[in-house]
Amino acid sequence: MERVRFAGFKANEFKEGCEEFARGHVAVLQKYKITNITTNNLQWFTHPGMFVISAKNTKGEVIGGIRLQSVYQGYKLPVQTAISYLDDGVDEIVNSYPKYKTAEICALWNSADYAKQGVSKLLFHAAIALCPLVGIETLVTICAEYTVKMVENVGFKTVRSIGENGLFSYPTPEYKARMLVLEDVVGMPDCEEEVRKHMMTLREHGFDLELKSPTGYNFTITYEYRELPSQGNQFKMG
Repeated sequence: MERVRFAGFKANEFKEGCEEFARGHVAVLQKYKITNITTNNLQWFTHPGMFVISAKNTKGEVIGGIRLQSVYQGYKLPVQTAISYLDDGVDEIVNSYPKYKTAEICALWNSADYAKQGVSKLLFHAAIALCPLVGIETLVTICAEYTVKMVENVGFKTVRSIGENGLFSYPTPEYKARMLVLEDVVGMPDCEEEVRKHMMTLREHGFDLELKSPTGYNFTITYEYRELPSQGNQFKMG
């Protein structure tokens, strides 16, 4: 059984981790000839409200990752930058949720060597589990059709007012995507029970534990977060 380490960190406090994440993500996007992803830039390295989780194998290679970008003064979420041209309502939807307690889950990727092994799903669950520990209560995301089941199983709901009943072309014409919202990332009332137990375990242990075959996948995962904020010192808008 392979051992994989999921390491969480705040982007503007760990440049080396950001660089490793970015190199792996860009390589995957280039493999599929996708170059216009709005999250595919280096500005997020210094974003004050950006949280990152990267996955490394036993060789120390980054094999996947995911990001949480919080609403922060002077910054738009990737979903606003990417699809506001479709509907001005995107900004209204984002702004309707608690300010500075809302984030977008974005930039999920895994290397081709780990395709269909569950790394992306485990990263997705880890990011959601992390949210309350860093002060996030509501999540938005853009989701491709081929991953929508994974997102809906956690309790995300499609925003039907965007595009054609929720569907639009992104990032290129041949791909269909949708915007989804998880309004209660703390309680997760519509999450599958097995997945909920996994995420609650991560929260109860402060993202500092080791799990064998979490949610049935053939990995032993070590979860850790660099300098996780204490309960009284969670992320707040500076």
